[in-house]
Amino acid sequence: MQHTLPPLLITVEETMQQLRIGRSKLYSLIKSEGLPVHKFGRRTLVDPEELRPWLLNRRQQGK
Repeated sequence: MQHTLPPLLITVEETMQQLRIGRSKLYSLIKSEGLPVHKFGRRTLVDPEELRPWLLNRRQQGK
């Protein structure tokens, strides 16, 4: 039996799909709202474990 682990980091495209937003809105959230990302060269990746607390905190602030 083989277990598949979820990815540690997800791509910009996967993040856009999960949040149901476009690319420009996602990059706006990264730049102006502090959405946490990890840069590897030219790649921008998001840690799902950091995304959920960021969303909950943003919701509590009424944004």
